[in-house]
Amino acid sequence: MNSCWQVCRSRILACLSISVILVGSCARALAASDTIPENAYPKTYADGWLCHHGFVEVDQKCVAVHVPENAYLDASGNQWKCHRGFARLNEACKQIRVPEHGYLTSSAYETGWACERGYRARGNSCVAINVPKHGFLAETTFGTGWKCDRGFRALGETCVRIEVPINGYLMEHYSGTGWKCIRGYRKNGEACVQLVLPANAHVDFSGNDWACNKPYVIREDRCILR
Repeated sequence: MNSCWQVCRSRILACLSISVILVGSCARALAASDTIPENAYPKTYADGWLCHHGFVEVDQKCVAVHVPENAYLDASGNQWKCHRGFARLNEACKQIRVPEHGYLTSSAYETGWACERGYRARGNSCVAINVPKHGFLAETTFGTGWKCDRGFRALGETCVRIEVPINGYLMEHYSGTGWKCIRGYRKNGEACVQLVLPANAHVDFSGNDWACNKPYVIREDRCILR
């Protein structure tokens, strides 16, 4: 008898515990439902609530996102963006005025338009780039917008021929005169003169000057031992 009573007693206590848990869960659910505003839903893994897609929290309420004309609700559901061809101005979308020889871009941080090849922005217009003789359009919107043909270098708004001296050659990236002396020669004005090596010296890494052999060191125009 005692054994049967103990089994029954355990079952009764277990049922009472389950009932208490269920009642508590229901109470919490009811309490939560009472505090969840309209157009919101309870969080899955924590207390509290979140607004539905297309609504934002304002003063403990879920208010619909106001989407102005020529705009659309962002994928996040809590903000809006302007359609292509329109730019945000305060709480509205203003149409982008594209000048002649211009086109719409996807940039949201600039004017929303850019100029066609051969033109550059100047104020609200696209003006033609004046390419000089022996020049060509550059793939950049910076600087002059043009570069000189090989064998020419920019001088103001023109391209002038690079005069390469004997024992010199055109540089791949023009700077200064646009030419360089071959190995064993040094630049001297507009000419390339041959290097004169002192004793115990060799042509250095640049190819246009000399350095002393180890353990010699340079003193004026000679290589001497320390």
